[in-house]
Parts: sequence; structure tokens; C-alpha cells
Amino acid sequence: MPLQIILFFAGLAGLYFGAEWLVKGASRFASSFNIKPVVIGLTIVAFGTSTPELVTSVIAGIKHSSDIAMGNVIGSNIANIGLILGLSSIVQPLKIDMKLIYREMPIMVGISMLLYFMGWNGTLSRMEGCVLLIGILAYTCYVYRVALKESRTIIQDHRTGI
Repeated sequence: MPLQIILFFAGLAGLYFGAEWLVKGASRFASSFNIKPVVIGLTIVAFGTSTPELVTSVIAGIKHSSDIAMGNVIGSNIANIGLILGLSSIVQPLKIDMKLIYREMPIMVGISMLLYFMGWNGTLSRMEGCVLLIGILAYTCYVYRVALKESRTIIQDHRTGI
């Protein structure tokens, strides 16, 4: 029992310091390329923080425990929206750029609906998995294009003194 407690707290410490390193590195990356931090959050930080879920789901899939993989994905989304945003806004009210809501919310709702309809028959096929994988690649390219356009606008505004 004491070993499990020590390992639990060691894991929490590793999680904390790993998250700090990821966020600081991503922030430095964003500022060096004049990219808005929210874009970094939508890509690099999102991929980095989703890695544990990815590993858990892949292992569950290999062991034919698909319920764990689905529960992991859905539970993670609910926890991110309810727990993370909820606690964050209790600690410090969050300012929301309405452009972000208008641009990203339809994508989030759309992918959730797509997953719902894909799972209607009780399975996710390899083809549906490929569609989801292509979707995340397309979304990442989309966010990258938006970031380039916004960074050019930031540079122009800075040069013209706006």
C-alpha cells in the first residue's frame, strides 16, 4: 500500500512538471512565430495532452476491450469540457474570443455528431477510423492555415502601428 501511494504522488508530480514543460515550450514556440496561443492550444498542447488517452485506447483495442477505448474518448471529452473548463473558470474567469466560438464550436459539435452516427450500428469500422484520422489531419491543416493568416495580420498590424 505505501508503494502505491508513493507511485501515485510521483505520477502526479510527473504529470504536473510534464504539463508545465509542455505549456511553457508551446508558449515560447507560439511567440517566436507570432502565432496566437489559442492556436497552439488547439494543436500542440491538445495532441500532447491526448497522448495518454491515445496509448490507453490503442492498448485497449489491441486487447479487444473496445468499451474501454470508447469510454476513454467520450469521458475525456466530457472531463475536458466540464471539469477542466469548469475549474479553470472558477479559479479565474475565462475570456472567450467569439471568433473562436464561431469557428471551432461547429467543428466540435460536427465531429461529435459524426461519431454518434458512425457508432449507430454498434461498431466503428476501419474505414470509419480512417475517416476520423483524415478528419484530424484536415483539421490540423486548417488550424495551421488560420494561424498563418492570423500571424500575417498580427505582423501587418504591428508594422502599421494598429
